[in-house]
Amino acid sequence: MPAPARPPGAPPDGPPAEPVLVTRRQLLALTALSAAAGALSTQAGGLAGTAISWYARPVGVGYGFFSNEEAAFVRAFAATAYPSTPTQPFDAARAGIDHYIDEAMAGVEAGVRDAVRTLLHGLDAWPRPRRLYRFSDLDEGQRREVLDHWLHHFSPDIRGVAGLLVLLAGMGYTTHPQNAAFFRQMHGCAYGRGTDA
Repeated sequence: MPAPARPPGAPPDGPPAEPVLVTRRQLLALTALSAAAGALSTQAGGLAGTAISWYARPVGVGYGFFSNEEAAFVRAFAATAYPSTPTQPFDAARAGIDHYIDEAMAGVEAGVRDAVRTLLHGLDAWPRPRRLYRFSDLDEGQRREVLDHWLHHFSPDIRGVAGLLVLLAGMGYTTHPQNAAFFRQMHGCAYGRGTDA
């Protein structure tokens, strides 16, 4: 029986991230996720069964929009997309990506936020019919299998959603103060939070 990746609502282990300054890239990615949620709403394994499940869920402590369940999914997804490596041991599980995306959602319309939250619930519930657990409760190896399945899915909508979430998590992970200096070496332009207006 797989152990939960992290208790729902548990705070990240790393140092607090810098305040999020919402950028054009974040707005575009969140808006694209919103559109993708609509495209997936009628697909098998998609959002139809969870489209209204989050409405009764209270906002989690320390979040502006996410419930504890939504934040737990984002942390698990980010940790799967950006695990620790020998050259970069600070993984995304400790980078506060849940707070990063939650704060970025303050810059988009309520309808976009609603669609993104619905999408997160749909993706978190996706593995349950086959694996009996939500994505956020799977072990690391199983989460990796599910993410690979999404990224190589026959449906371009599902591939696109997974790719957009990887992109959003990557924005937060690579610009986190613990990581920014490492990734700045790979870019000749300005790099870090607040440098993309």
